[in-house]
Amino acid sequence: MKSGRSILKGALAGFVGGLAGAAGSILAGKLVPAHVHGEPVPHPSPMPHPSTEQQRSPQALHWAFGAVAGAAYGAMMEYRPPVSVWRGAAFGVTVNKLTHRSLLTALNSDGPVDQQISVAPQTSQARVSEWFTHVVYGLTTEITRRAVRKRL
Repeated sequence: MKSGRSILKGALAGFVGGLAGAAGSILAGKLVPAHVHGEPVPHPSPMPHPSTEQQRSPQALHWAFGAVAGAAYGAMMEYRPPVSVWRGAAFGVTVNKLTHRSLLTALNSDGPVDQQISVAPQTSQARVSEWFTHVVYGLTTEITRRAVRKRL
């Protein structure tokens, strides 16, 4: 191992970057929302108003997944340092592909989660929003990871 490389420091920097990326993706979702005024919002199944706990669950998953994915990315970047910040965009696109196809499909196979997560066909606006928010997540994660890692 070359001096200066540390999986632990990389993971920590990536964790912080992933949290910043999760925040950035939330803000990006407000700039480019998945649903515009007048567009019907798809509802995965008929259910009563979700409890406060059910409303928090997807938010907690968003933050936790963003931080953990960022930590994994940060650890990996210790051995494959990025040439430019655009690798962060590639990371965001990869996370989008993994979460939309693999993770959400797997989560939908278990009972109550079916009512919270939908893999129904998306409108073009929803697809644009999803891609945009994930690219912002990746870029923000990379920029923050780099800054934090320099200080560790």
